[in-house]
Amino acid sequence: MKDIVWGLVESLRGQLDNAIALELVLQVLVWEKWSSDGKLPPPLRLTRSERPQDYVERWQQLSSQNGDLRRAFPDDKEGSRLGVAGLQDLVNLVLQLRDTGVLQHLNIADVVTGLAGSRGDGELFYPPELADLMLTLGELQAGDTLYTPWDTGAQLSVRGTLKGAAVYLETPLPWRVTLQIGLLADGSLTVQIGDPIRFPQAIEEGKPRQFDVAIAFPPLNQRYEREVAEQDWFGRFPEKTTSGTILSIRHLLAQTRRRVAVAVTPSFLFGRGEAALRIDLLQRGMVQAVVALPSGILSGPQVAIALLVLDPRGGHRTVRFVNADNERFVESLSKARSRLTNTSMLGDLILTDAADPDVIVVSVEEILANDAQLQVSRYVVPPPQRRLREKLAHAEMVRLGDLVTTLRPLAIKSVDSDDVASAWEVGPADLPAYGYIQDASRAVSLPREIAQQCNEKQFLLPHDIVLIVKGGVGKIGIVPPEVPPPGEGGWVAGQTAMVLRVDPAAGTDPRTLFLQLRSPLGQALLQGIVSGGATMQMINLSELRALQVLQPSAAEQAQAGAALEKEAELQQEIERLRKQQARVTLELWPLD
Repeated sequence: MKDIVWGLVESLRGQLDNAIALELVLQVLVWEKWSSDGKLPPPLRLTRSERPQDYVERWQQLSSQNGDLRRAFPDDKEGSRLGVAGLQDLVNLVLQLRDTGVLQHLNIADVVTGLAGSRGDGELFYPPELADLMLTLGELQAGDTLYTPWDTGAQLSVRGTLKGAAVYLETPLPWRVTLQIGLLADGSLTVQIGDPIRFPQAIEEGKPRQFDVAIAFPPLNQRYEREVAEQDWFGRFPEKTTSGTILSIRHLLAQTRRRVAVAVTPSFLFGRGEAALRIDLLQRGMVQAVVALPSGILSGPQVAIALLVLDPRGGHRTVRFVNADNERFVESLSKARSRLTNTSMLGDLILTDAADPDVIVVSVEEILANDAQLQVSRYVVPPPQRRLREKLAHAEMVRLGDLVTTLRPLAIKSVDSDDVASAWEVGPADLPAYGYIQDASRAVSLPREIAQQCNEKQFLLPHDIVLIVKGGVGKIGIVPPEVPPPGEGGWVAGQTAMVLRVDPAAGTDPRTLFLQLRSPLGQALLQGIVSGGATMQMINLSELRALQVLQPSAAEQAQAGAALEKEAELQQEIERLRKQQARVTLELWPLD
């Protein structure tokens, strides 16, 4: 029945801005509902009047009431802006809907779904399928108390009331629509305006109130001043951090007894800055499940999210990892947008013990031994990776870190001084599909003292391997033997790359390692350690060094080295033919 609300908003088109019109419509609907439910004294109730000024006078009296009504009707600015006649027309429309029985079927859940569809903010309003899934993960029971901080659009909160929970919504955004939705909800829905991290409102007897369940979609990538954690009155934050994600999770755990379902960015699952929290949660047995969601399901900026299911009571010695980023649970809407599907099945997979190819249960000890990584792709192996593991099950493998020294690229900063030297940067565009790197295309300036040091750790040497580890992860090239020497005019790696320099004592031909990592098998190995989401993929250095690669025999190394040289020879011939091709018609119809 969301069309009722939007139809009323449409009736005000041309008179008010859509956002103001929505607030005004919801205010009149609250007025009608509280009148019909007997929550208002007779003089304030919404009844028909032949005198238009009566509506204005009652409206003004509503704004002078205490409590929830005063917050929903703080003044009469919107009503005044609409005018006496305009307000009368809107009221008459609402009364007609009431008299025909239409408003009896007004479902506030449809209203908030309509809000989600009309706004472009992927964090403030998320798709109904995601809200339904998160409510499922809460396993609410009738009579439970539900905490829904940051739920400004009330999507989680309204669904909670429909399940019979007493809901406490706390949002830092003073959007009047949230208050009005709370007043329209048939169940118990309390709305408080305040920042849950800085100034939590749900306090009882001097400490955070305990709710049965908390379900939350905190603002993604938000930062707080360090003083917020350091000066917290309630001891919620053992990590003295600025990370909004860490503070949000700690806050939710401090206010919840039985279950927390919270959305996080993938970086939380593997980032170093979040490792202490992950380790603590795992050691205390609070992590129940981790769910990888498909990208493109949020409106607004393209960001990936995952869901954490936490048990504040602890005691879980295993974690259930669920991969929902596949065709079973996603429907493509466009090149950039997709939609969650089969959420009931997905909820069952997350909450039950059912075996499934997209689910794996991993012991806490194994996860801790894996740097407390919680990224689902580390454990739920997709079919290509499963085939790769089978293929390599009996092969001789070696740690990449035992073969190479990994070198971070030189940080190129702007240089104000005139005493600079030029160098050339190798970026992703310079890495060819075949043969050696032909050129470093971007000129960069270095302090001359750095260039004069000729530091071999800062400049590329023959047969260095340049691997892209941020962005276009896995793209790779090998430096030619005739690269300029270190120093002015030398080559350096771009900021998205990592340099692999084979240790001569390892007995491995760098050309062999390069071709292995460039091959379909090597690319599959690298994809197995990729972290991140839709916007930025990356490979962590520790994961890269721990990567198991094939240990080729001497004969295989000789074959690989010869193959690369043949590739380079053919590439040179191709370039020669391209230049010759360009000259064939060069003299026909010249401009000069």
